[in-house]
Amino acid sequence: MEEALKAAAYRCEAVLCLVSPGSLDSKYCQAEFQLAKWLGKRIFGLIVEPVPQERIPVEITAEWQLCELVGADRLREFEVEVLGQPAQVAFREAGLDLLRRGSKKPPRAPANPRFCVPDCSRDSCATI
Repeated sequence: MEEALKAAAYRCEAVLCLVSPGSLDSKYCQAEFQLAKWLGKRIFGLIVEPVPQERIPVEITAEWQLCELVGADRLREFEVEVLGQPAQVAFREAGLDLLRRGSKKPPRAPANPRFCVPDCSRDSCATI
């Protein structure tokens, strides 16, 4: 699995880092972030669970703007499938707009127009 994640990091143009208490505690997620940073990838930090600002490492906040997708603001709902069952998820419109604007900026070094999305809600990351 580790080799597959490294290969995906080399191929992709940008990495979406899902920020949650679990991802901040995961050595795998931190390693994925460091690899993306080392490779010069565009990194989008997406806060997907409430996290106190002081818990987010300076390495993430110093260079990258975070898009907060949770909160009490106006939400945009989406129909999704989770484990084969229909479900609804909602994200802050302001966070989605910030992500949209950031994704339109030209990449530093175009490689492949795919996004690698590490799922760091568990103790290990999986690129989906």
